[in-house]
Amino acid sequence: MKLEIPLYNRHTKQIENEQVFEVKFMTFVYGTYLGGLLELLVFKRLWFSKLYGKLQQSTRSKKKIIDFIKQYSIDISELTKPLNEYSNFNDFFIRQFKPNVRQINKQVHKLISPCDARLMIYPISNIADIKIKNKVYSVEQLLQDKQLANEYREGTCLVYRLAPMDYHRFIYFDEGKESKLVNVNGFLHSVSPIAQKKIATVLSENERQYSVLKTNNFGNVIQLDVGALVVGKIKQHNVNGGDFTRGQEKGYFEFGGSTIVVLFKKGAVEIEKDILEYSAKGIETLVKMGEVVGNNDYVP
Repeated sequence: MKLEIPLYNRHTKQIENEQVFEVKFMTFVYGTYLGGLLELLVFKRLWFSKLYGKLQQSTRSKKKIIDFIKQYSIDISELTKPLNEYSNFNDFFIRQFKPNVRQINKQVHKLISPCDARLMIYPISNIADIKIKNKVYSVEQLLQDKQLANEYREGTCLVYRLAPMDYHRFIYFDEGKESKLVNVNGFLHSVSPIAQKKIATVLSENERQYSVLKTNNFGNVIQLDVGALVVGKIKQHNVNGGDFTRGQEKGYFEFGGSTIVVLFKKGAVEIEKDILEYSAKGIETLVKMGEVVGNNDYVP
């Protein structure tokens, strides 16, 4: 079975197709009775994700690196060290880029992407609901904080989906001060589109961490970093909060696919027209870390 996902490439201005990572496994887990039973009893459990993560840290996993690079056309010239210096597959998965591989736009009124990802935009239609992959999710359920959720009524929700082949480190999109990190435990489901079609509450069930970013140019913004199936760990550099600068690395995800959800208050940001246009069509836009996706003084 071959499943492709349409993506808008704003640099080529073309629609491209993304092949789903491990499509056979995802189809089995989320498309069959036996797979669903195993997902319920085993795959979504944190212990399974941690065990799988341990396997990706074994020296035997190193042999997967070359095949992964070939299958997903990863540009190894961007990396800080040669391939023979990666000790295991997870070590490669959390690879770092050379300085300036990603150009960070420095204009303070411009909103930049915190990561390499596929981006969708949704209006927060009322006090509680946002739409993600045609399913309705509760902001209150995601945050488990009714009062905080209420502050983002009629705001804007940005959903960055990181596929396994993406660079899995992420940065701060502005400067300011971060609150202490809040952990919300949950089961781990895949954030693959196959899983999202099957499970209506996939994001609200997944283990996630959020903080309030008191930014200098976009007001108070909530960022939720969401773990996924076979992502046992979200590594945050500043768990206790503190000052941050634009372009500073915020953290990284270990092996798997992951999602970053960013919530802006009403009127805090205007999103670029092309991204809005394709989001309205249900098509994600490919974005790179540091590139402009919106601003706070939009001029048509």
